Amino acid sequence: MKNIILNIVLILALATTMSANSNPKNSIKVLEDKNVLVSLSNADQTNIFSTVSYNEFEGNIEFVTKNEISFVQVFNASGELEFQLMVDSNQVKIGNSLFEQGDYKLGFLIEGKMDIQFADVTIK
Repeated sequence: MKNIILNIVLILALATTMSANSNPKNSIKVLEDKNVLVSLSNADQTNIFSTVSYNEFEGNIEFVTKNEISFVQVFNASGELEFQLMVDSNQVKIGNSLFEQGDYKLGFLIEGKMDIQFADVTIK
């Protein structure tokens, strides 16, 4: 009887694991404007970015971080690197003129972090 219960538990555990989504989409919106939407990949990144805003007069998306940003990479919807900006500051302004309408991914290399921190940007 003990073996039957153990087998049932193992089968249920295996079935649960196999049905789990291995790529969850738990993005966190940090900016939603009529012109732009910015979201972060996970909740841990909210500790990295102090401010994310859109300056409508200048047409800039503005990022302020707690630590210095070394560079920002801009990837298009296909995952191809469009360009890379050297920053060496804790704030960066990226003009809308660099983007067309669509989805982009911004990669930030931040001092003290081993991994590039990504933000999803949608230009409306």
